[in-house]
Amino acid sequence: LGAGSAARLVAGGPRPVVLVKGAEGGHRLVRYAPATRTWATIAASLDPTDMTTAVVARDLVYLPVGQGRHAAVMAVDLNTGRTAARLRLPVLEPDPGALLTLPGPTAGTRAAGRGHVTELLTAGGRVLAVSATPFAAAVTDLATHASVSLGGYTQIVGATVGGDGIVYILAGSNDPAFTLRFLRVDPHTMRLVSVWDTGVAATDEPVSALPTRFGAVFYAPGVPHSLDAFSGTNVWQVDGSGARENSTVSSNIGVRMGPGRGDSVLIYGSPA
Repeated sequence: LGAGSAARLVAGGPRPVVLVKGAEGGHRLVRYAPATRTWATIAASLDPTDMTTAVVARDLVYLPVGQGRHAAVMAVDLNTGRTAARLRLPVLEPDPGALLTLPGPTAGTRAAGRGHVTELLTAGGRVLAVSATPFAAAVTDLATHASVSLGGYTQIVGATVGGDGIVYILAGSNDPAFTLRFLRVDPHTMRLVSVWDTGVAATDEPVSALPTRFGAVFYAPGVPHSLDAFSGTNVWQVDGSGARENSTVSSNIGVRMGPGRGDSVLIYGSPA
């Protein structure tokens, strides 16, 4: 992949797909060929706006590109490396409640915008984009353009599709008094079906999310104070019956979560 290259695994399996960051832009999509045990470049000179989210559906890989009114999701054909589609994000109308909590020159601004993609997800063959601006957020089916507004929530902290096929989103707001809440969105009807309050203050720290057999699990490592000291660590298990906090996890166990064997997860890494 290149010495010192930053990379993100887009799809696993016997033929994994990896997005490799170029030294001065020009990101590449590469795919492993088991027969020759080599990596082959699928597409080059890509310029995604975010290295943290990308998904594969059928023979297409979806990447967020562009900013502002040019924000979109690009679909790249894994077989030819060509751009198969450029899918525009919906224009998000500002939520009136969010306008009241913004400080500085943005306070009172009512400009609508396409925002930026915080998560790309696949659910039942659908590709969904979770997008947000400082004033609004939404989940959009990129094929049908059906969209559900997440009114009042402007910070998307984490999202995943649960084992029950429902989209789980951990969201906050610009209001400092607002606590993190779990939103459940049905990707078939594109409706917000339930909201649960965690009672935990919003955070800028990264949150990991993974599906479970009946829902999802979210891990918030909290705020690191040193290499092995954290505060505010939270683990939530969520499904159709609600959100339950697991308080047995140590506050210095790690900063990232990944899938483990069976029903387990792995928590690892340090802020260094």
